[in-house]
Amino acid sequence: MSIGPTVRRMLGPVEAPISSAYRSMFINVGQLGEAMTALPFGSRVLEVGVGDGMIASQLTTRRLDVTVLGIDLAENPGSLFEGDATRAQFRTVSTSDLLAEKPEPFDAIVIADVLHHVPPAIRPSLLSDVSALLADDGVLLVKETVVVSSPGYWMGKFSDRYITGDRNVSFLREDDLHQLISDNVPGLVASGRSTIKPWKTNLLLVWRRSGS
Repeated sequence: MSIGPTVRRMLGPVEAPISSAYRSMFINVGQLGEAMTALPFGSRVLEVGVGDGMIASQLTTRRLDVTVLGIDLAENPGSLFEGDATRAQFRTVSTSDLLAEKPEPFDAIVIADVLHHVPPAIRPSLLSDVSALLADDGVLLVKETVVVSSPGYWMGKFSDRYITGDRNVSFLREDDLHQLISDNVPGLVASGRSTIKPWKTNLLLVWRRSGS
């Protein structure tokens, strides 16, 4: 059983600062936001697996032209979002259900620390949906905790399994992540790679669609 939701309920109004402090042991969210928004992409952004909305906060704060649709299968996505609420929307909906609504393609799609929580057999269908939702000249930004020899990797693995409660979490090596994306999101050209402090396990990969 995950202890994370129980702790969050107990924290109440101090959840945001404590969650931020806890997350900082694993990743510098500010550096991640800076790296993402330094890239050129259009204003319509989809974040798949938005979680509590902290990355969406970074995107809307650093790019005043950006609007974010954050989707997640969990209840109450975007609960810790801090920013202009008129430029962010959060929904509990799957990528396939969103695709069925036939939205206008997105200029950028963010997938941050999501894929290792998705069962390997389901990853291709998720990325197929992402491919269909991404504009012909869109940008795909994938941040993953990849398998490396790093204390950060082992800390993240422990947290996901015993704090978050996902005992079936399955992490990827960098080469496997590249292969997974190229196999399921056609027309991409790799255009960026960076590691995010404080651990080299935090990998941000960027692809740009070459256009039709």
